[in-house]
Amino acid sequence: MWEELLTISHRPPARGFHASILLGYRIFLVGGQGSMGVGRSSVLSDSWQLDVYTGVWKQLPSSDAAPVASHFILGSLSDGSRAICFGGLNKDSAPLAHLSLFDAAGGGWSTLKPVGERPPARCGHVAAIDTNGGRMIISLGVGSHCG
Repeated sequence: MWEELLTISHRPPARGFHASILLGYRIFLVGGQGSMGVGRSSVLSDSWQLDVYTGVWKQLPSSDAAPVASHFILGSLSDGSRAICFGGLNKDSAPLAHLSLFDAAGGGWSTLKPVGERPPARCGHVAAIDTNGGRMIISLGVGSHCG
């Protein structure tokens, strides 16, 4: 049975097409499209953390390494404190091939530059983390104008 989780702090602005992931007892919310409709002004690039035990939201510091997109995927890594984000849309609705790592313990983003072939820019895709193989599997999505 679903139950509304009441928070006791300032909340992030309303949004859709964001990424979220549960790491431990915290939910991380990243980017998305705000309530101002479609277009450049509505794409959000902020990151938030909700402590599910205390009900407190906290906005995380901004970073150039943070993904700026309205559609993207986060997948939990094996240690349960990090997440990876690939692809999405920039403010001009162009698909991205940006790969970022979020470290929940440190509360920050870093850009990853893996060796070898990487998938083309895309949005609206699905992804999964293969913890045994140490890889991220990306499938489907749109590689041209997504917005």
